[in-house]
Amino acid sequence: MSRCVPSPWPGFSPVSMTAPLGGVKHAMAACWRAGWYHERGSLRMVGQVGLPRPLGTGRDPLHRKAGGGRVWSISVLKQTWEEERGMRGDRPKGQGGRAGLRFAGGLVVSLLLATGALAQERSPTVGRIKERGEVTCGVSPNLPGMSAVDPRGEWGGLDVSYCRALAAAVLADATRVRFVPLATTARFDALAQGDVDVLSRATTWTLSRDAGRGLTMVGVSLHDGQRLLFWNDVAGADLGAMPSGTRICALQGTTSFVVLKEVVESRALPLVIKTYLSPDEARSALFSHACDGFTDDGVALAAVLLAEAPRPQDFRLLPEVLSQEPLGPVVRDDDPAWFDIARWTLFALIQAEAWDLHRATVQVALTQPQDPMRRRFLGLDPGVGAPLGLDDQWVRRIVTQVGSYRDVYETSLGALSPLKLPRGPNALVKDGGLLWAPSFR
Repeated sequence: MSRCVPSPWPGFSPVSMTAPLGGVKHAMAACWRAGWYHERGSLRMVGQVGLPRPLGTGRDPLHRKAGGGRVWSISVLKQTWEEERGMRGDRPKGQGGRAGLRFAGGLVVSLLLATGALAQERSPTVGRIKERGEVTCGVSPNLPGMSAVDPRGEWGGLDVSYCRALAAAVLADATRVRFVPLATTARFDALAQGDVDVLSRATTWTLSRDAGRGLTMVGVSLHDGQRLLFWNDVAGADLGAMPSGTRICALQGTTSFVVLKEVVESRALPLVIKTYLSPDEARSALFSHACDGFTDDGVALAAVLLAEAPRPQDFRLLPEVLSQEPLGPVVRDDDPAWFDIARWTLFALIQAEAWDLHRATVQVALTQPQDPMRRRFLGLDPGVGAPLGLDDQWVRRIVTQVGSYRDVYETSLGALSPLKLPRGPNALVKDGGLLWAPSFR
């Protein structure tokens, strides 16, 4: 039996192949023609539908034990390149090329049809989601604009809408989500232990979170910045102008606490940092004057002023931005197929806005002429589902059931929400913001 095996060279390179017939040169050519190549020590397949798919387990097979995912049998490919080279002696010369083309055509179709099954087999998370019939999503207990329960008992917010988009993609129903409120200090353990499928909880993308916990950040769903909120009677022009002994609340286990601590120490500011385990405790301390100020992401502080401050006019939000806070969903790093679905779900929301496909307009767009890329994006032509192991309607369901990124932002944080925050960096790149999506080819 002939097998494609990982090449020893780093980067992108053809795979080598052990072959009893025809020699290594022809074997490598057969592997390459079949759409196999080598990336970072793992064998990957490229189909006409676009994205390379790792044919193994784990985020990076170099870091996994050698086994089923590292060496893949392609005896059927051996037959293909035997046909192409005319190596069989049981037919007249000249027929090999036509037979090879016919067989190769069937092989391409088989590979494309199998791509979805392979992705599903490689995603234990998707398997568990389909078995239980819902996506479990870790969220903030009460952060208006991001994840909070409204007076009707319904969850809403930008983080919540992302989870609903995942359910629309995988389960064909955006309502099939179970939201799990998680404390700041418990969120990563809950995800790592499998208590939730995804963490969508205003979480900042950092090196240690992305590389050191067995977790991986999906992408940036909101560009925010760390700000400071103070009582008017103590607020200076900026942090350095605060009176000596000014007390600032911060949440334990957050980047906001770490950044504030570093700023205070590096500038030798005579300020006192008080930490609390939950946002509710920190805000109560602020409103009871146990703290003079509170630091958190800008969106969170805007929500505090709107929904909880006894008299918003008694507070001042300083213009100073202590750090940039790219917020986004998180998944475990042991399921690359689920990571791909989670990442491209976020990209689908952004790309839908870029193509002016929104919840209120997508049905009309489906009846109008579209270019090939938009047709594929909307599932009118095949190709957008197979790389992820999904059907071709998954993007259309996201837009029709949840909306575009614009829909989600405006109803959660923007003009159609109580917060009425401007898009700012959360506009598309073409509109002067930072949001963009890779090609859906």
